Amino acid sequence: MRIPFTGWDVTLKRSAAFGPARAAASIASRSDPLRFLAPDRLSRAIQSFRCGYLREMSDIIDALEERDDTTRSASRKAFAAASRCPHRVLIREGEERNPRAKLHQDILARFWAQAEVRDAYARNAPGGMRALKKGMAEALSRRWSVHEITWTPSAGGIRATFWRLPLSRFENRTGALRYLESDGSLEGRALEPGGWLIAQGDGVGVAAAVAAVSKRLSLQDWLLYSERCGQPGVHARTDAAAGSPEWEALLRDLNGLVRDWKLLTDKGVELTPVPLSTPGTLPYPELIARMDRAIAALYRGADLSTVSGGAGGDVGASLQGDETDILDSDTCEMISEALQRQVDPFVIRWACGDAEPLAHISVSLPERPFTALDLQADETLLRLGARLSRRQALQRYGRTEAAEDEPDDALHAPEAGDGTLNAQRSTLNAQPETGAPEPLPHEKGAALALADEAIYEAAALEALAAARAGGLEALTDMLLEALDAPDGETMMARLQAAYDALPAMAGDPDADRANAELAGRIILGAVRQGREQSGKK
Repeated sequence: MRIPFTGWDVTLKRSAAFGPARAAASIASRSDPLRFLAPDRLSRAIQSFRCGYLREMSDIIDALEERDDTTRSASRKAFAAASRCPHRVLIREGEERNPRAKLHQDILARFWAQAEVRDAYARNAPGGMRALKKGMAEALSRRWSVHEITWTPSAGGIRATFWRLPLSRFENRTGALRYLESDGSLEGRALEPGGWLIAQGDGVGVAAAVAAVSKRLSLQDWLLYSERCGQPGVHARTDAAAGSPEWEALLRDLNGLVRDWKLLTDKGVELTPVPLSTPGTLPYPELIARMDRAIAALYRGADLSTVSGGAGGDVGASLQGDETDILDSDTCEMISEALQRQVDPFVIRWACGDAEPLAHISVSLPERPFTALDLQADETLLRLGARLSRRQALQRYGRTEAAEDEPDDALHAPEAGDGTLNAQRSTLNAQPETGAPEPLPHEKGAALALADEAIYEAAALEALAAARAGGLEALTDMLLEALDAPDGETMMARLQAAYDALPAMAGDPDADRANAELAGRIILGAVRQGREQSGKK
């Protein structure tokens, strides 16, 4: 299947080079890469990997990610995190009003929704985009991940199947991956454009393998120590002569009683005890824990959830969570770039003949709610005179706008003349009412002393800045007076008075009024914060 467009004549494969026969032969010739894995052998495998012979080292990484507990846990988390990152097809910046860009977006969205992913060694378990992202994320540990692509024309364009292959089927002796056509080959053939999807990552699996092998050696020594010193031996004494029937009978009893070491002496033998146990703390547990932490750090940025027992509490977890987000974000960018450069152009060229895609697939971290920060940012932008999208704001905060036929109890903005704080309570607090409304802090009398005056002061300063920006000199004077209040109760009263005066100050309905309403919202926000603060104390 060819795409014969000007300056671009590419053959797209209909069938995979790595077929069932090749898979069967590879499975039949499998060996255990961890058997007799010592530091010297690992060193040779690493050197071969650096020289472009990828088979031995990639098999070692595969085996460690399958059988070493920490490596398996950390790698699974890294790959699963990538697979769960959402993907979207976006129109290229600057082409939003181009109808051709919308066509490209629709074509790519349909293509990626229909993408099929299969493992060359597990052909009966097809997947979709989740499996593709997970497989591409393996470049994080192996340096490269490879999928062979086969194409199938369809009524709406073209479809593709991505076949995941182990890195051991390739070599990199020339600085570019090449496919090994047989298990005994040392020199591969070039990978044709449009036939392969290659992702390139950090290759942390090599360093993780060094830590894992060190851990395995410590475990072996610990097991040997436990075998020799974990159970006490038995020292038997007898008056019987060596070799006598009584001696032989006692020796048989000892062999049946004790599996490990035992000692039989006659009364004339003197022995000097040699202690086999190590005084103090054994070095093996700490060394193993150190290697586990190193492996977790390589894959997940020292994720505390991978290796327990770390110090630092919430602060440490937060900092290391940030590191993990950085790694996951980098993986998303790597996947996005590979798909955009190696797949999207072929799909668009086949479907509509255009040379360059005006849309592209994008993989990114899941959006996380930062409501408090978003609110602060929106208030600042509004204060600076920015016009924000009502629709986007509702989506960002997970709210829906009431329909025109919504009942009268739907929340709505207050009327212009309704300037009291009490009249705004339902809109600001958005809390289910239980009986009579709770009074605001300035209505509580003595309870006002519990309110944090700093909250009111900060809000007054924000309102002051908004008033100055809008040229509301009278409001500015009132807010300055509130800031000079000797106590919180007086400050609250003056803030109330400033708010009550806002309608009268709003002369220009398009300019001054907007600034006055913004200042009013800031003041009302202070009242709400003060209410919440006083309730906590």
